[in-house]
Amino acid sequence: MNDVDVQATSEQKTNKNNRKITNVNRNVIQTKTADLNDNTAKSIKASGQYYSGIIEQNNLLSKTLTQTGANLTTNDRKSSQKDDVTALYDIFNNYLFYLYYIFLAGLTYVYAVIQIKMNRYIRIAIVVALALYPFLAYTIVQGLIYLYRRIVSFVLAIPYVPDRQQ
Repeated sequence: MNDVDVQATSEQKTNKNNRKITNVNRNVIQTKTADLNDNTAKSIKASGQYYSGIIEQNNLLSKTLTQTGANLTTNDRKSSQKDDVTALYDIFNNYLFYLYYIFLAGLTYVYAVIQIKMNRYIRIAIVVALALYPFLAYTIVQGLIYLYRRIVSFVLAIPYVPDRQQ
């Protein structure tokens, strides 16, 4: 064999080796590209699920805020109506309070001026008791309610528990 044939054969071997290396590199590149494409697709799918979850949460929050705003508006209307009624009751209560003390002043006048066959100290005690009654009425009523509940629990043999009673 001459030098040209040896050189041609070595070039052919080099070309074959280069083709093999190129094919192996091409296969590795294709495999890595396929893996990267799969990972990218998985990542896109995961991010799509993530963003769709966020969109669902945002829609839910938006709906809740809208309903809350509507409820607040309704509750504001109700409370403003109740406030009007409460103010009316307060005015009515004040008038009754003043009327009561006007009545008490008249009763005191009757006791002081008109001769009633009653001891002076009993008349003073009645006027003082009637004067203090508006301030003690709530406590007296609560005591009567407590007494009523105790008697009912005793008669019906149900143990009285203050927290449970309504």
